[in-house]
Order: sequence, then C-alpha cells, then structure tokens
Amino acid sequence: MGILEQVQEAVKACNIGEYIIKDTFCKAMELYYIGDKLDLTRGRNTEEIRVTVYRVFESDKKYRGQTDIYIYPGMSDEEIRKALDDAYSAAVHIKNPYFNLAGVISHTSDKGSGFGCRSVAEDAKAIAQAIYSVKDSGEKGSRINSCEIFTERYTVRLISSSGTDVEYTHRVYRGEFVTQFKDDNADVEFYNSFEYDKPDTEALANKVREALRTVSDRAKAIPAPSLTGIPVILCGDTVREFLDFYVQRTNGAMVYPGYSTYKEWTSVQTGAAGDMLDIDLIPRVPYSDETVIMKERALLKNGIVKSLHGQVRFLDYLGLEQTGEYTKIRCNNEGKPMAELTKGPYILIKKFSDFQMDSFDASFGGEIRLGYISDGEKETIFTGGSISGNIIKAQDTLEFSSERYIAADYEGPAAVKFMI
Repeated sequence: MGILEQVQEAVKACNIGEYIIKDTFCKAMELYYIGDKLDLTRGRNTEEIRVTVYRVFESDKKYRGQTDIYIYPGMSDEEIRKALDDAYSAAVHIKNPYFNLAGVISHTSDKGSGFGCRSVAEDAKAIAQAIYSVKDSGEKGSRINSCEIFTERYTVRLISSSGTDVEYTHRVYRGEFVTQFKDDNADVEFYNSFEYDKPDTEALANKVREALRTVSDRAKAIPAPSLTGIPVILCGDTVREFLDFYVQRTNGAMVYPGYSTYKEWTSVQTGAAGDMLDIDLIPRVPYSDETVIMKERALLKNGIVKSLHGQVRFLDYLGLEQTGEYTKIRCNNEGKPMAELTKGPYILIKKFSDFQMDSFDASFGGEIRLGYISDGEKETIFTGGSISGNIIKAQDTLEFSSERYIAADYEGPAAVKFMI
C-alpha cells in the first residue's frame, strides 16, 4: 500500500468528514558548477502529502476550524492516525467564522505544458547551455564564478471529501549564479537568481548577459551623489516587486479585515498623468490547493480593479466568486522604448541590497548597490545611497518601457519610471 492509500484509509478510520489531501511527487535534477566546470550532479525524488482537516463546531456561533499536517513516506499507520487525530482536535481551537468550501471540480487531469516528455536531466542541460552560451558580454573581466541549477517536475493530486479528484503536472526551472568582475583594481561579485515556469532559454541568456554587464559597471561606480528631485527607474525583478502592491491589496485576506479598501470597480489611479495600469492575474497551476479552478483574470484595467482573489474563506465572507489565490501577473502596459524613457534627468537602479515594499502603508525603498544617474546629458555609474517613496503617491506618474521581462511570477515591461 502506498503512502496516499495509507492516508486515505487513516482519514476514514479517524472519522474526519471534511478534508483536502494534496499529494505532491517531485522528480528533480540539480547541477552545481564552479566557474564553467560541472562539479556535482544530483537527482532526487521526493513525495509529500499535506492534509487539510476541517471541523465545523459551535460555541457562541458557527465556526469552521482548519489545520494542516504533513505526511511522509515511511510513517506508520499508527503515526499517520495520531497526526490526523491531533489535527482534528486542534481544529476546534481555530475559530474561523463558518465558510463554504470549494465545489467539486469535474476535470480529471491536466498534464501541464508540452515539455512534459523531456526529462529533468535534459531540462537541466538546456538551462546550463543557455547560461554558459553567453561567452562574450562585451565586458572583459566579467565571468560566472559559480552556478546552481534546479529543474523540478511536480505531479500533484488533489482529493477532497466533496468528491474532487484531480491531477496535474507542472515544472519549475530555477537556480542562482554569481557574476564576478576582477582586474588589478577591483574584485566585485553579484548574486543573481532566476525562476521560470517554462524553459525560456532566450530570456535566461539575456539575464546572464545583463548580469555580466552589471557587475562590470559596479567596478566602475563612484559613491552616490544627491538622489532627490528627479524621476526614478526600476528594472527587472524589482518591477514585479513594486507591482506586487496591487496583487496584495486585491487579496481577500487584506480586503475582508479592512486593511485594503480595494473593491471591484474601485479606481486606484486619478489619471492625472502617466500610464493607467493594465494587469492580469495568471495561474501557475490549473487548480488551487483549495480545489478551485484557476484561470486568467483581469486584475486592473485602465487603473480600475476588476477582480479580487484569495483563499476560499475570505472570498466567501465577501460574497464573491471563488477565484483562488494568485502570485503571477502579466502587465499589459506597452510603454515606450528605453531610449525615450531615459530622456532627460533620471536615476536608474539596477541592483538593490534589499528592495522592500509594504502593502499596508504603500511604502517602498532600499539601499542601492548599483545605479545610473543622468542630468539629461551625462550618465554616471554610482553605488550607495538609498531611495524611499510611497506607491500611492507615485502611481499617477508611472511610465513603462516597451522592452519586456519574463520570470516565473511576471510577464511585462522590463522597467517602470515614476516620480517619488
């Protein structure tokens, strides 16, 4: 008997009436490079089962408590039953106001993308080739110091007490690499990471090429000048982190308790200047962990909220359609070429030590590791200093680039410009 069958039998034996079982099997390949030499190859196969246990009870009113437990191969029937019993007992202490669970999904399986026929080892080799295909970035002295590559194929099965039984496969291509610039005067290193849902070797090669240029520029940087009074341009992954403000503000977990005032048809921009936001929610998997069918949804159109998303209970409390919780977005704003975006004075930031955004008070900022400042005629490379601002104040001056950037959780403009 497999571990999934053990769990299903244990759920029945413990008389747990409402539950969701998520069985995740991962087949992965890991590659570790020192310089451009493969140092270590490692494959792994793992299985993990998460059981969400629900319990309806009443005290002053009706509640639905829930707890999660994790089951692993090798656990005995007795250990599994004890874990489930403990979870069921603990659920009575979680006083969530009663909410309806997701309905039954009629779909049976989704095998994922057309890359499913390729092995994780072949995927890892393709990713490595993309990274090390960048032989000449145009910057002498720049190189890849080390690299780690992880290609993972997940097969997920969701089984619920309501009758849902679905399976899907999805893949993740991720890793990290350190770029280094070294000459007689400097020795600089930058950490870089990547993650994709598809093996986008072109986007990855471009990322590596840009990273090699960036670490070279860092070696030439001077201390930060004054950074006030001119437009700021954010690039790459930081654009996604900036726009995550709107993903979080439209999540039911923030709307229901009143932390966010966003509702459907709420206008978030005045339209006074700049680009009006056009953002879609994109599913990374076909079903949420709460067995909701995930599909593309408009989040913001012309600066107006079109959808809320989030966990089943919060959307049920709000009386809204069950949509699932999203982490990936596509920004459809077409923008203008970087050559136009960088006309006039600007501060363009390529690397932060740690960019942070607070969705509660809309503040953002970070210390700068590498930036470019222009007075409209001359551009200077600098390091140090910091910026801070407020998204609500900045959002009416947004201007996006026409150049695009792709990652696992983002598709959209590679840069955004605004006034702080």
